[in-house]
Amino acid sequence: MSSTVDQLEENFVAHSSGVNCLKFGTKSGRVFVSGGNDSLVKVWIVGKSESEMSLSGLRAPVKTVGLDSYELIAGGGTIDGEIKLWDLVRAKAIRTFNASKTAIQSLEFHPFGGFLASASKSTIKVWDIRERKCIQTYKDATNTLKMSPDGRLIITGGVDSSVKIWDLTAGKILKTFSGHTSPVTSVAIHPHECLLATSELSGCVKFWDIDRFEMVGSLDPHSGDLDASKAVNSIQFGPDGSSLVGVGQNVMKMYGWEPAQCYSRITPPWTNLADFSITKANQFIGANIVNDTINTWAMDMMDLMKYPEDQNDLEDQVAVSTITKKLDEIAVNSPAPSTASAPRSPFDHHHSLEKPVLNSPAPLNTPTSNPSPDQRSPKPHSSISIGTQSWQSEEDFVEHLSNGHASVADQMAKRLEDVRALRATWDEAGVTRALKMLPTIKDTAVYVDLLKIFTLNPKLLNIEASITILPLVTELLFEPYENYIITASTVIKQIIRNHQIAIKNIVDNNRPPLTQHKKKVRECYQGLQDVKVLLMDLKNTPGQVGAAVRDALNEFSTLPHC
Repeated sequence: MSSTVDQLEENFVAHSSGVNCLKFGTKSGRVFVSGGNDSLVKVWIVGKSESEMSLSGLRAPVKTVGLDSYELIAGGGTIDGEIKLWDLVRAKAIRTFNASKTAIQSLEFHPFGGFLASASKSTIKVWDIRERKCIQTYKDATNTLKMSPDGRLIITGGVDSSVKIWDLTAGKILKTFSGHTSPVTSVAIHPHECLLATSELSGCVKFWDIDRFEMVGSLDPHSGDLDASKAVNSIQFGPDGSSLVGVGQNVMKMYGWEPAQCYSRITPPWTNLADFSITKANQFIGANIVNDTINTWAMDMMDLMKYPEDQNDLEDQVAVSTITKKLDEIAVNSPAPSTASAPRSPFDHHHSLEKPVLNSPAPLNTPTSNPSPDQRSPKPHSSISIGTQSWQSEEDFVEHLSNGHASVADQMAKRLEDVRALRATWDEAGVTRALKMLPTIKDTAVYVDLLKIFTLNPKLLNIEASITILPLVTELLFEPYENYIITASTVIKQIIRNHQIAIKNIVDNNRPPLTQHKKKVRECYQGLQDVKVLLMDLKNTPGQVGAAVRDALNEFSTLPHC
């Protein structure tokens, strides 16, 4: 079947002597880089036939390219083993690594920046970009590699049909999965769950629990897809993790799990898709290479769902076990991601993350005005009055301030101690365990500081974290401070965005037996309904608070009604 696919740009010439590779950025899904036989790396924006940048400096044809998670750094690897990185803000080369004597097969940037992984014929290397050196080397013949969203693991798919998990912190292999019967062509890691998907040359797709280290689902190719040209060879989870998309030379499929199944399949108008992205707006964008030209394509993912797969033609469907633990809970030590605001890409013309306000909160509806001259300083020889208290001498007033300072200093010291304890728990046991510490701290200011991390990195709001956070958010809605309520409203909105599809599926198809994961989704849904009642009481509040509350309430319209 065919579907509604828009060809955005038709056969624009990208490189003078052949295009070898291209890769989409993950931040916008609309920026991509390409590499050619002309030894150039070019940066493109989807919908334009002219490149934004042409990056030179490599001495051999480009074999693979990559973009960091902020779309600020581009990388290119050549057939003779050279890697070069460019700062896209300054359009300037910043690093060169002589990585291998053989071709660089793939590049993968660390999700939080600062590090790069490269794969050649028989070696995987991890590079410290700031220190300009290789810090880890693994021996493995790999076709593809991917870093986990938390930056702790590297997943590789090998030419020997194996899938391997490497612990970046310990610098060693954690697990080798066997089960594929032909070389592994692609790996995809779920954005919120401990779920890994892999594809092989024959078209088989497998699902793995990377917490329990076991295969939990397998799908053989459709009976009509035994031809290699119809087998998927590249897979990706969508940003919300609700589905897995696979593409091949002449096929495009959408997969689900619990149970594992292919529930949609089309024959697209392209051949040999080089790479694709799925944007946060649920739009599929892909690009294919034809000699020295590139075509770009786009379609709404909802269109793909209109073409269901014949479930009777699928073989060996294996139910995917419930994946209850999240990537944050994998027991490996790693620094927590920075809570600083994300840097802005030169191609991001629409929005950027704002730095959180970490000052003392302002009470709700507190009027501010400039003091009159008489209020600015006490008159000579007069008593000093604050509130209803008066001090007849400056010494009395200074003593009062000193006592107040000691009290504030003690409070700040306790708050710092709590934050350090949270950070240590986060590093050692993951975000969920750190969140479960909060009720014992009983300091709403600490709640707010921690929740601001989630507003900067919404991917951390998995189902377990969301369930734990909702009672804390409820408590903040009773606080008299604007900053507290705005932060709480922002987190509520993000929880809904992260889980609205899962909630809709559970509520609309509430048939037993309910898996542990489905029970948690329903628990999250009930917690959101309780929070909504409190938000309704605050929706008429003037100013920024009311705007934030109404913004969160608008997000509830995407959820089903009981």
